[in-house]
Amino acid sequence: MSNESCYLCTETDIHLWKICSCASSFICDDCLKLTESNINKMDSSVENRYKCHICRQNLDFDLSPSSKYYWELFKHYFLKIFFLGIDVLIIFAIVKHSKTEYPSMFFTHPAMFVVLNLFHVILVKNACYTFLEHVYDIPHTDLQAQNIYCVSSSLINIMLFSMCFLDSNIQVQDLYFILVNGFIIGLTFIVTSLMVILNRNGDIEKLIRIKYQRLKIRVHCAYFPNIANNENAV
Repeated sequence: MSNESCYLCTETDIHLWKICSCASSFICDDCLKLTESNINKMDSSVENRYKCHICRQNLDFDLSPSSKYYWELFKHYFLKIFFLGIDVLIIFAIVKHSKTEYPSMFFTHPAMFVVLNLFHVILVKNACYTFLEHVYDIPHTDLQAQNIYCVSSSLINIMLFSMCFLDSNIQVQDLYFILVNGFIIGLTFIVTSLMVILNRNGDIEKLIRIKYQRLKIRVHCAYFPNIANNENAV
């Protein structure tokens, strides 16, 4: 070890760390901290920073959680759970505080109303966002887009929930199901499903057109020198 030196600063006779399987991948404490600092720059687009500077193979990493990591994790999931909780509370508030006689237009029992609406709020709503991701190529890691969809859908849910208590011949459970699940979630699901189907069929048609049609070069202009010379001679 005494003959080894840091491959960055070339210092010898100091404490060294071996960070790769290649023979000369020894690095001192200061250079190791500097290298880790460069690796953790989130705005850097240099992919080689994850590789050994000597042999260019990928380095092994251990994740070191920080307070910022836990805060961002809490902030993201708290927002999703908070607005999901609002959607769920609205369902149970309707069951508890509305004066509904069963069987109603759509439901024979309160449990049927709860289970069916939870299915739409928890699963179908997230499936709609997955379809939107597919159609518009939204990255799965785009947390801002997820939060906007989550917040906007819950705000619409609250607005429609308040409309359910207006004077109407339709009972609250049935009106909520029509407005929220039928109009918002159901319509969104149908529209996004059609968009996915049309987008997929369009890609298939494009593939078939390119594969089985003969390509012909598009000519922008024509030039006939012999004809021009003959006209000048005349």
